[in-house]
Amino acid sequence: MPYVDRSTFLNVYTLSDVVLINNASEASTTSGLYTLLKEITIKERIYPQSNFRIKFDLKTEDVTSAAHGRLYLNGSPLTAAHSTASLTYVTFTEDIYSPGAWNINDKLQLYLYSNDGVHHAYCQNFQVCGARGPMVNTVGM
Repeated sequence: MPYVDRSTFLNVYTLSDVVLINNASEASTTSGLYTLLKEITIKERIYPQSNFRIKFDLKTEDVTSAAHGRLYLNGSPLTAAHSTASLTYVTFTEDIYSPGAWNINDKLQLYLYSNDGVHHAYCQNFQVCGARGPMVNTVGM
């Protein structure tokens, strides 16, 4: 029987609102500097041209101090910052188009800060969304 080396196959993902991973718990900071509050670790080999939809909710403790959130990959900024002065959660969405190779143990991170460094900036529902497509054999690529 022929042997198939599954290590040469990578999963392909396309944009979708299907939740693949959800870090739902609430977290907060009063720091006036970007602070890591949420982190999702990639646990599989992913095709470099895969795309994901990332969602997260932000709110602030006080309308005079906005909550700011930004996505990072392995400690480096991945997207522009988002902010809200809402006292109720606002959902932000970022479509991530192939930042290059997705590696096992890469860390997708959500950093927050409070505008005034006194009032809480809150986040919840840090989600990775996508649709799993066919696997791609990378032999010869």
